[in-house]
Amino acid sequence: MTQQMAIWGIGLKFALFSLLYFICALIVHFVFYPFFVIEKIPYTLLVAAGIVLMGIGIPIWIISVKAVVKGFSEGILVTEGIYAICRHPLYGQAIFYTFPGLLMFFKSYILFTLPLFMYFLFRILISAEEKYLQEKFGNAFVYYMNSVNMSFPKFWKMFK
Repeated sequence: MTQQMAIWGIGLKFALFSLLYFICALIVHFVFYPFFVIEKIPYTLLVAAGIVLMGIGIPIWIISVKAVVKGFSEGILVTEGIYAICRHPLYGQAIFYTFPGLLMFFKSYILFTLPLFMYFLFRILISAEEKYLQEKFGNAFVYYMNSVNMSFPKFWKMFK
């Protein structure tokens, strides 16, 4: 029998550990200031890149949340829309777009280790969520898992 998982899967653990890492990295940044400050890249360029990344990540987050809520309430495996190009767009957008974009505003090399930490944390934690989905949806999830990338959206698949 499949044990029930919360709507956000591993999301709360993922967010908590990421937040703790962010706080530690922020403390290190300020204790060793200005050692980790990015000086070679103009701040306006960092801000522009950050806005672009967040401009990609935030819409992915909104679309993903809507799809998860709908799928969870209906008890279905969501494999369409953003989920047709990425199995875990909520985590992927945080790791590759939204948080790196936000971190651009801090001008800190040490804070850019956060997305790396988040990626490795995701890879460790996601097995529990995928095991749950496989138990709940069986071969449908196995097929989906084998045909859709885990965390980085393959945008080009939208145009097939």
